[in-house]
Amino acid sequence: MEINNELTSDLWGEVLDKGYCFRFKAFGVSMLPLIRAGDILTIKPVEYVLIIFLLL
Repeated sequence: MEINNELTSDLWGEVLDKGYCFRFKAFGVSMLPLIRAGDILTIKPVEYVLIIFLLL
């Protein structure tokens, strides 16, 4: 089944904005070795954190 990435991203953003988590099964190999095909991932909302990069 083809998944519309833009629509899916919008949906996930709304779910996280409301404070909910979501789970999905990973596929592909782009995140090896940290995430493998078949792993179940849980995405949770976090508080906004400001990250400052210093250029040396």
